[in-house]
Amino acid sequence: MFAKIIHYYHEAKWIQSAFNIICMVLGTYLIIGSYTFFQGMQGHPSGILVLISGSLFLCCSVLGILSRSMAANVIGALMSIAGLVLLFIA
Repeated sequence: MFAKIIHYYHEAKWIQSAFNIICMVLGTYLIIGSYTFFQGMQGHPSGILVLISGSLFLCCSVLGILSRSMAANVIGALMSIAGLVLLFIA
């Protein structure tokens, strides 16, 4: 029983690390992409939404890497959900 618990803990740890890396890459890509794509369009609302979405993904990954507490995981998950919703709206 204890071996199963340790196995699930290590799987969750790897999944969380992969999630943090994916969020960091996606956030950086969205920030750079929104800056270059919407640079010529002044006042375009989608550019701002994509920029905010990328910032939320980047903050989520940085928070997940720096802090391993349960509250940080919950806040990071909420930020990633909000970033995903904003990305779909944009």
